[in-house]
Amino acid sequence: MTRNVFSTGITSTGLFTNIAIHDFDVYRWLFEDEWESIQSFYPRNSTLSPEGLSDPLIIIGKLKSGIMMVGDIVAFNNYGFDCRIEVVCEKGSIQIGTHGDVVTQINRVGGVIKAGPMAENWMERFEASYIEELRAWIHEVSTGEVNPDLATVEDALIANEVSAMGLASIPK
Repeated sequence: MTRNVFSTGITSTGLFTNIAIHDFDVYRWLFEDEWESIQSFYPRNSTLSPEGLSDPLIIIGKLKSGIMMVGDIVAFNNYGFDCRIEVVCEKGSIQIGTHGDVVTQINRVGGVIKAGPMAENWMERFEASYIEELRAWIHEVSTGEVNPDLATVEDALIANEVSAMGLASIPK
């Protein structure tokens, strides 16, 4: 899930191509699996969103292994940048939280979610990661050494194709 305070200039299509595309890529990487299907919905519009924008976006996806993903994308909220993932399993769950915390719940014991001020946008949360990714990419380009941790052109193409599946699934 990704919830932004504001997404200036975003379009309804951009909720897929600028925001959800990262979720599609992360799930594919996390589970080393390919997407089978995506079903998407625009529920009632948020009163915080500009006129003409379908916001929020709800996504239900299925990977070929049968793993399901339920997510939401919100372009405009009033409480802070909120980006997290939770993997719910048969015997427990693990959540990577808004503050980078990792919380597990197993055997009727739940971890503590970190609290504190929330970021205003994605840049505050991911700036260091983007800088490190760019450094790794520059190193790969200048030395020819392939970095297995970097996303590939194929990864980007597949994420775009999954975004297109999501767009095509919107009920008319």
